[in-house]
Amino acid sequence: MYKNDMVWKTVQHYLPRQYRLDDATMPEEHFLTLSDGNRIHLDVYSPQGAKATIILKS
Repeated sequence: MYKNDMVWKTVQHYLPRQYRLDDATMPEEHFLTLSDGNRIHLDVYSPQGAKATIILKS
């Protein structure tokens, strides 16, 4: 999805180089369908050497 999103590509240019995403650091995209039919779009970004993990639960 990010590779084909022109807005995202434009935003990358304004980010500091160390925070730009490339093929090696692109988040994994997942979609979760809830029992009521709503869908949640999850971006999973797992940088190597991360000092913490954040888990969100509703």
